[in-house]
Amino acid sequence: MKTRFKLLAITATILGLATSALLTKNEVTAEIILDAQPNQVWQILTDGENFSKWNPFVTNMQGVIQKGEKIVITMEPKPGKKMVFKPKVLEAVPNEELRWIGRVGVPGIFDGEHYFILEPYDGKTRLVHGEQFSGIALWFMDTNQFSKNFKAMNIALSQRVNEFNEAATQ
Repeated sequence: MKTRFKLLAITATILGLATSALLTKNEVTAEIILDAQPNQVWQILTDGENFSKWNPFVTNMQGVIQKGEKIVITMEPKPGKKMVFKPKVLEAVPNEELRWIGRVGVPGIFDGEHYFILEPYDGKTRLVHGEQFSGIALWFMDTNQFSKNFKAMNIALSQRVNEFNEAATQ
């Protein structure tokens, strides 16, 4: 009887830890107000082939930006350290929302649901740029480190918008 109790206790502990790991989540966000209409921001955000000209974080995006499609994302979270992901597009609502999910390994190890939400804001666009991280790997890494990448991308996007605005007035 004691052996069964110990086995049950060990099994319950393992299941509890596994469940906890799968439920481990963290969200990182960065917001910015951009001096452009949402359709202008959308055009820049979905022109992945030109990311290398302005984007310090997501340096390339290839594929069809449409719900259910797989795309190829090249990120550079640190200078010289490129990472290539093949996420699935979860949402692609023009001028409103772009969202994809990328995984390292099988689901539950390290999942990242990256998103851009565009909202009209007093003649401009409020951009909420973030990612919801989940999985066992969160026990071993600090996803808050990506905050600086999101902020840098937002600032670069603002500069890109301003370049387009200046070109349009000339």
